[in-house]
Amino acid sequence: MAKCPVCQTEYIEGEIENCPVCHWQLQPYPFLVSLLPDWIEQEKVKLEWARKQWMATKLQKEQMHQLQLQIKQARQKESHLQFQLEQSLQERSRLQSKLSQVDRERSQLQVELERVPSLLLESIPTSRSEFSFSVLTLDDRGKQIDRHTSFAQSWSEQLGDGIELEIVSIASGTFWMGSPPNEEGREANEGPQHQVTVKSFWLGKYPVTQAQWQAVAALPKVERSLNPDPAHFKGEDLPVEQVTWYEAVEFCARLSRKTGREYRLPSEAEWEYACRAIASTKFDLSQAAFKYTEDREIFKAQATKPFHFGDTIVSDVANYDGNYTYRSGIRGTYRQQTTPVGSFGVANAFGLYDLHGNVWEWCADPWYSNYKGAPTDGSVWDFGGDNSQRLLRGGAWYCIPKLCRAAQRHWDRADNGGSGIGFRIACSFV
Repeated sequence: MAKCPVCQTEYIEGEIENCPVCHWQLQPYPFLVSLLPDWIEQEKVKLEWARKQWMATKLQKEQMHQLQLQIKQARQKESHLQFQLEQSLQERSRLQSKLSQVDRERSQLQVELERVPSLLLESIPTSRSEFSFSVLTLDDRGKQIDRHTSFAQSWSEQLGDGIELEIVSIASGTFWMGSPPNEEGREANEGPQHQVTVKSFWLGKYPVTQAQWQAVAALPKVERSLNPDPAHFKGEDLPVEQVTWYEAVEFCARLSRKTGREYRLPSEAEWEYACRAIASTKFDLSQAAFKYTEDREIFKAQATKPFHFGDTIVSDVANYDGNYTYRSGIRGTYRQQTTPVGSFGVANAFGLYDLHGNVWEWCADPWYSNYKGAPTDGSVWDFGGDNSQRLLRGGAWYCIPKLCRAAQRHWDRADNGGSGIGFRIACSFV
C-alpha cells in the first residue's frame, strides 16, 4: 500500500488518479521528466506547499468540529435552562396560587377571630352563682380554732333527671408543690419541693358521685364502654369507685361531647394547688371572692400545712382510718366504707369538699418517682413517665392519716380501679 505524499492517506497504486481526501495527483511522473533537476525542485516546493495547505485545512476542520461541539453543548444547555425557566415559572405560578389561597384563609381567619369575643361570651354559662361554705381550721391536737363562712363561684352542669354536677372556680396563683423535708409522714417522692404557677381553672366541688356517673355512662360511647354501676359501696350520693383511669378519661370525653366544654382530669399540680387552696408565695388574693378581710391571713397560713384543715386531721371532718392519728391528733372513727360527698359540711378555702380521704382521685399525669424535671406551669407532666401507672391523690376511706396529706403521692395501674379509687373533673374554661 502506498501513501499520499500530502495527507498520508493509503491507496493502491494504479487504481486511482487523485487522493480521495486531499485530491493530490497520485499518477507517477514520466521517467524522463523526473530527471530534470529544475522540475524536481519545483515539485518539491509544490508538495511542501500542498502539505502546509492540507495541515491548515485539517486544523480548520478540527477547529470547526470543536466549534460545532461547543455550539451543540450550548444549545443543549440553553434547552436545559429553558426547561428550568419553565419549571420556575410554573413553580412561581403555583406559589402565587398558594399565596392567594393563604391570603383568603387568613382573611377568613381574621373574620372568625373578630367573632371570637362574641363566641366566648356566648359560651360562658349565664347560670354561674356564688355559694357559701364553711372553712375550718384545727390546731395540731385536732381542736377547732376557727370556723367561718366564705364564698366562691360555681357552675352546675345539668345531666338530666335533676342530676347536676357542680364545678368551682379556682383562681390562678403560685405555690410550693411537694412537702418540706420536716413534714411528718413525708416520702421521698414528694420532693424536691418546687414553685409552680397555676392558671385559673374549674374543678369539681366533690368527687364524681354514682348518680352523676350513671347519667354520663348512659351517653353515647366515645372510645370505650362504661359499666353503669361499678361501685362496691352503693348509693347515689356516694362517690363512684372501682373506676379505672381509662374509664375516668372516657367519662370526661362523654361529658365534653354532651356539653361542648372540654372536661378532663386535673393535672397533679392543679390538684395539689386546689387542695392547698391558696398560693404560699406570690400570694394573689385579688382573684378570689373573699367576703371577710381576716380570711386572707388564715388562708395564707393554711397553704403550707399538711392538710387544708391545718396541722392535723380528725375523723369528724374527713373519712379515713380513725384508729390512727397524725402528730398530736386524736383517734376517731373508722367507718370502713365511703361516705356521701360533702357530708362533713366543711370545705377548703376554694370551696372544695372531700379532698382528704373518702376516695383516691385520679390525676391526668403518669407516675414519676420524684419531681426532678417537673413542669412549673401547672400542666400535665406527660413526657418520660410510666403511662401504664397514673397518679392518685387525696387518700381514701381505708387510709391512715399521713396518706391523706395534701402532698401525698400514690399510683396505681391505669387499668385498675379499687373500692377506694374515684376522681373529680376539671375544666380550663366554662
